[in-house]
Amino acid sequence: MASMDKEANTAPEIDERHLYTSLPDELMNDPRWQTHVKPGVRGRGYWFWKAALSRMLLSQGVLQLGDELLYVDADSMGMMKHIIRMRGNHKEDVILAAQPHCEHVWTKGDIFQRFGTTWDSLHYGLTQQPKAQAWLMRLNERTLKLLQIWEGLMTDFHLV
Repeated sequence: MASMDKEANTAPEIDERHLYTSLPDELMNDPRWQTHVKPGVRGRGYWFWKAALSRMLLSQGVLQLGDELLYVDADSMGMMKHIIRMRGNHKEDVILAAQPHCEHVWTKGDIFQRFGTTWDSLHYGLTQQPKAQAWLMRLNERTLKLLQIWEGLMTDFHLV
């Protein structure tokens, strides 16, 4: 994690950082995540913490409307500067990299069913899946709603 901190220090756009090598007690003790944090659970509940950590920081007042949230997995440190560069060229609320995989390759059928669509949908199943290991979110009413929905979906372990 020291190398992540060092890399973040080279980016003047980053003025605050929250680095985690384990999940905070607030998440570990939250009843919504008990299935996700059991020892031996693959992906620790398929990486539910991306939404949960973001919402935790918002509920604590650490993040606020108008802030930009940059999330980077420790093993994707090289993406940090790429996302920051993209930030300057894009005005969208969420900035992330695409990967060359169709959504249906990595998404459970239950997710498509939950959203009333199918894996072979031209709009959902056959489009590129976003890369979730590094992203930037401009915090506003729309992205707060997105984080709320994302976290809500993550609480349903069957879906993840």
